[in-house]
Amino acid sequence: MPIAANSAANSNVRPPPTVAERLIAAAATSPEVHEWIARQIKAGRKPSEILVLLHQPVLH
Repeated sequence: MPIAANSAANSNVRPPPTVAERLIAAAATSPEVHEWIARQIKAGRKPSEILVLLHQPVLH
């Protein structure tokens, strides 16, 4: 396959979302989640840590 054709085929491949993109997407799901994430950031948590916390089951 010529290089130009290979580049064109790969141009539609998007790398996985970054931690920041995943956090922004999570914040957009609801005002409550947005506010919770904002509080976590203000408390000094790392974005990757916040994502882990978001995916933990909530015990009631």
